[in-house]
Amino acid sequence: MVEHAGPQLPGIMEVLVPSLSSDREQHRVTATAFFSEVSMWLRAALTAPRSAVLQLLGGSEKPLLKSLKRRAQDPCVRVRLLLFQGIERSTAAQVTEHGRELLAILRSGLQDTDVADRQAVLAALSALSHVLPHLRRHSVSRDVAADVLRRITALWEKDDAELHCACATVLGNLCRCPAVTAHLRHELQVALVQLALHLRDPNPEVTQACLWTLNNSIWVLDLNIVRTLISRNQDRGALFVDGFLEDLAAFLASDFPEALGGAFSCVLDCLNSRSPAVRANAAVFTESLINKNLLGRRQWQEVVRALTRAKQEESDALAKSCTAQALENCSASQCQSAATQPVWKRLFSPQGDGRRLGRTLPSELNDCVSETPLANEVP
Repeated sequence: MVEHAGPQLPGIMEVLVPSLSSDREQHRVTATAFFSEVSMWLRAALTAPRSAVLQLLGGSEKPLLKSLKRRAQDPCVRVRLLLFQGIERSTAAQVTEHGRELLAILRSGLQDTDVADRQAVLAALSALSHVLPHLRRHSVSRDVAADVLRRITALWEKDDAELHCACATVLGNLCRCPAVTAHLRHELQVALVQLALHLRDPNPEVTQACLWTLNNSIWVLDLNIVRTLISRNQDRGALFVDGFLEDLAAFLASDFPEALGGAFSCVLDCLNSRSPAVRANAAVFTESLINKNLLGRRQWQEVVRALTRAKQEESDALAKSCTAQALENCSASQCQSAATQPVWKRLFSPQGDGRRLGRTLPSELNDCVSETPLANEVP
């Protein structure tokens, strides 16, 4: 009908708009499926008078887009699924023109819901990956970007490999979207640390999705160093996770010390994760922070309490071994060193030239650091 309606399409669309709010589920499904096929409902302008279509969609209230936004929280999963699939089929020009409204619809679909809504959430994540590259900077405020990131972070706790892959892909597109990174650079750096803790996931597709995101974090991290860290810890395509996490902790401390506090809180939370692999990686990352004297006295005390509690409650052999190893490194001398020596003295050279010391990074990366422009030089 969409393909052959021709000039009659605006009239059909106008008749179907009230059905989006119908009390009958089959009416809402039919109307949403129709508008989904129109693909963001502006493609109709190719076969119908453009002024008629834009008059239906435009105006100060934009009634159609408002009705569709309410369908993002429809009790019927099929209605939401059709809505998000329609957004994913929209063109770049359509996303650019209506980016703010589309992002609001997709935000509503990223609820931390039960298993019954799984397909709709996956469709919303897929549509979000399609929309993000085409958003204008003024279409995304800091609050909206932070809310999207918060909802994605909450979905990581679901025990669902396909959901983890979709979240990793969306995070990668968030890191490549200037409209988002302009507001949330530090928050995205912390989110990438949480993502790195899933690199030991038993599902190889999740690991590959996480590596893809780390390899595409161009606006958030120094991409050359990240790729060097990954290749340095890879052997025949397999990633040595412990070595990568140790190098990542050193890299953050050297180049992005302002993100270290958020990363520390995130890692402590992940010690209580449902996933044994994430708990093991969180213990390894914590051990790296201890070994490199990057914790203050209060942080060191929090780590000791968290690791002690985690070791007592841990049932997984690998996670328990990693936790015990991290506890062994919590010595009084390390605590004293971290508490008495300011962080900036450990991260920057004493000559006052603003260059970061290469000793916190593996020796193989010193040349890479010296050749890379520095984002936060010391005055």
